[in-house]
Amino acid sequence: MEREMEAAAAASVEVDAEDGGDSGEEATQAVAVGGVESHRKSGRDRVKGPWSPEEDAILSRLVSKFGARNWSLIARGIDGRSGKSCRLRWGNQLDPSVKRKPFTDEEDQMIIAAHAFHGNKWAAIARLLPGRTDNAVKKNIGIPR
Repeated sequence: MEREMEAAAAASVEVDAEDGGDSGEEATQAVAVGGVESHRKSGRDRVKGPWSPEEDAILSRLVSKFGARNWSLIARGIDGRSGKSCRLRWGNQLDPSVKRKPFTDEEDQMIIAAHAFHGNKWAAIARLLPGRTDNAVKKNIGIPR
């Protein structure tokens, strides 16, 4: 399956950046998997710091096209961002299935009970709470109410 995705992407992965410019012109960034074709330098600098709205839009389009699985492939469509940074941005900020509202009292009780059983295994605890990430659960455990 992964090889099929890479083969399809090698043919041409095009990222529409039409909403990212002042000129109103449509810009397309061609990217190839496996070094077949690339319009980028292999030793490019990584971008550090906040994500721009344009990068968020590109990431969302790439995830809808390829799914939230092959992050190194997705990262090739966003200049300067690594697969890990794409995965973290999607999972912690952009994924529409992630709840961003404060934890309910019921969720707090479930976290306390699950923590007594699982200890600091935040991913295991988060799986008991649909829409909550392991990082959100970990941050929530020490918040006094």
